[in-house]
Amino acid sequence: MRALDPEVVDAVWAAIEPLLPAPVSDDHPLGRHRPRVPDRLCFEGILIRLVTGCSWVDAESLLGGAVSDTTAKDVRRFLRQA
Repeated sequence: MRALDPEVVDAVWAAIEPLLPAPVSDDHPLGRHRPRVPDRLCFEGILIRLVTGCSWVDAESLLGGAVSDTTAKDVRRFLRQA
């Protein structure tokens, strides 16, 4: 079984998701913030990077540009501190 098979990613996500902090409210009085990128999508980008050893930019392109490389890096740094 390959590390990035959907069944493996789903199993690892099921183990990780309860450990993540609850998202803060994205309500902004002027409504000018970008919509929040789903945690699952950032996790998949981090997982692609860890499994393949590719660059963050390549992980972004493998996800079809759905999450930027800087967002995935920021989430990884945040999870490291938690």
